[in-house]
Amino acid sequence: VRQLDPGHPVYSVQWPEGTDKETFIQWAGICDVNAFDFYPVPPQRWANLARPQTGWPNSIAIVGRMADLFQSFASDKPLMAVLQAWSWSPLNYGKNGYPTIEQSRSMAYDVIIHGAKGINYYGQMHVYSPNTAVAVPEKINPDPQQAEKEFKKSQELNAWFWASFRPV
Repeated sequence: VRQLDPGHPVYSVQWPEGTDKETFIQWAGICDVNAFDFYPVPPQRWANLARPQTGWPNSIAIVGRMADLFQSFASDKPLMAVLQAWSWSPLNYGKNGYPTIEQSRSMAYDVIIHGAKGINYYGQMHVYSPNTAVAVPEKINPDPQQAEKEFKKSQELNAWFWASFRPV
């Protein structure tokens, strides 16, 4: 990448599940800006998720620990946090699957206190066709009529979320 385009910084976002520490360090070493994403809302979803380290909280407080962990991989590089602006499963969790403004602010302050130099948000404000990358819906039903109904419900929830989250 640097040979083809040396004039632009390389930004690497890593999801901290199921990857060994050496891989995180390798990716952090080749980028100019190190970043992580971790989406802790809703907490009940965590029952089946592996955490980067044992004993980590099942709460939004995990993002501060993530910031510390990712800084340890490349302390000489700026760290960005990609925070949650979507629901893993809107049809399953409804409105409770999205972070509240208070949760989002708490996560933002937490990562900044722990050294992040910037924040990005992952989500999509306007979804016009099914987009499983932002869980609108989280999977596409093989029945076309049911798929359309589930997409519309997911769109409604996503629109509700962004109407309230926009001030963040």
